[in-house]
Amino acid sequence: AGCMTRPLTILLLTAALLACDSAPPLHTPQPNEPDIRVRIDRKQSSVTLAARADLLANGQPLTQPATISLTESGWTLNGQTLPTHDPLVITAPDLPLITVNNRRYPGAILLHPTGPDTFDTVNVLPLDAYLPGVVKKELPDRWHLTTHYAQAIAARTYALHKMIQAPPDRHYHIEASTSDQTYVGFTTHAKSLLAVLETAGLVLSHDDAVFPAYYASNSGGQGLSPDDAFGETPHAAPLTPAYREDYTADTPFSSWGPVHRPLSDLAGRFKAWGKRRDHPIARLSAIANIEVSRFNNVGRPARFAITDTNGNTYSLPADSFRVAANTKTPVPLKPKQRLYSANCRIRIEGTQAVFYNGRGLGHGVGLCQHGAQQMARQSNDVVQILNTYYPNAKIERAY
Repeated sequence: AGCMTRPLTILLLTAALLACDSAPPLHTPQPNEPDIRVRIDRKQSSVTLAARADLLANGQPLTQPATISLTESGWTLNGQTLPTHDPLVITAPDLPLITVNNRRYPGAILLHPTGPDTFDTVNVLPLDAYLPGVVKKELPDRWHLTTHYAQAIAARTYALHKMIQAPPDRHYHIEASTSDQTYVGFTTHAKSLLAVLETAGLVLSHDDAVFPAYYASNSGGQGLSPDDAFGETPHAAPLTPAYREDYTADTPFSSWGPVHRPLSDLAGRFKAWGKRRDHPIARLSAIANIEVSRFNNVGRPARFAITDTNGNTYSLPADSFRVAANTKTPVPLKPKQRLYSANCRIRIEGTQAVFYNGRGLGHGVGLCQHGAQQMARQSNDVVQILNTYYPNAKIERAY
């Protein structure tokens, strides 16, 4: 599983990409490779689909472009009613590449009713056909190929864990958003395709099981566990932070601050976050104090306490605190006021909270993408990178 750049493979892949207008390079599934169900849109009322060749709905031909909606009477396909609320499976058998609302997706599309007139749109495809559309979204094109290898293995591990953990009766495994993994659909991005191809089937495991191999932009040199970031327990040993060399020095967001935020604005965002998640902080009054109530084993803030003027104290895991502080409200949040991570210190100055000594960008759990890039530039291979950010994990072949 080392870094094995293959010039011939790159040349052949590049040639295929240059010819993609006539025949896009599509993934050939490996033996025993599972299909993943990715929810790309939820609670829609209508969708428009197209393909380069025949497009079928439950095996029946569709005129293209096909506009499909759902009413209380059933599905409407190009104005024709199909009196059923059973799911629809959309396929393009000659070239399995379907355009959904102007974005292309490999594989099939499942339209699954969620109400009398709404449905979810789910992309069903082999796992390694899905992954390039994740890697493409996560890493800049100019970054090292080895970094792409590490990202591909981490993303595959995370996705496979979500597939295993998903309720058997749910019509999707994973969300195509930051709540799980961002996914752009079909891509011709050479490094993303090559990284998935060269690491085909490889995952991280611990105690003979895959685990949620989280990753984030920049840890600031200090990791965080899922427990301390999101309040999730238990977690796998490879996600326990360890002291390690800081590979994030001189990278974007390695240090930032101070950031000044009005306490009234923070209170509004905390309350909005609490209402959306049915958290007690929705009852927050004016903020009297904010402090780090606990640090983790490597010195990163792990828990925050927010005390209001009524004497109530609300406790939030570190990344929940960051997300809550950045929650959308009717008042726009200026870019320079955004809290990049919860890896910072806080003091109260009058009517403002000041966040200073900030480090990193994102939740800080698992792989640090900026750190991985620095390690790759220093000639570390993919095994060394993954061992650094997922200590005690094994790289194994899942299929």
